[in-house]
Amino acid sequence: MGVGSIVFRTSHTVKALSAPDEVWALVKDVTKWGSWLLGVELVQLPAPPAPGLQGLLHLGDGMVHQMLIQNYTSGRIEIIVNLRYGVKMRLMVDVSSDPPGSKIKLEGELMGAMSLMHLFGWGKNLRTGLVPTTRRLGILSQEVRR
Repeated sequence: MGVGSIVFRTSHTVKALSAPDEVWALVKDVTKWGSWLLGVELVQLPAPPAPGLQGLLHLGDGMVHQMLIQNYTSGRIEIIVNLRYGVKMRLMVDVSSDPPGSKIKLEGELMGAMSLMHLFGWGKNLRTGLVPTTRRLGILSQEVRR
């Protein structure tokens, strides 16, 4: 297994009553991810989100990690976060139409050469965090409408 090998992948999808553009309005403002993405306090970017842009991701545990926007198109964003011990995390948010509202999918992957015991521990945290985070994003998007 190489350093870039995917060792753990998880995803969660919810349906929201909000239109896709209402959900995307929350997702595309990356600097405000701390309002809905559990475990994130702050995202710092030097410019508006675009593929190849690098920034900093501040987590609730006080850790600050480098991040890279790998893909950014209307309705979809993927970031790569450099975690500790040579582990990288890929986080993808995809918002699509699902009448009468939208479908929100969050996907996370952990890659690296870290011991499997630690990596799967992080994987458990990632999996348990994606479920409430996805639900929270759907609920917040409905509140935006009011």
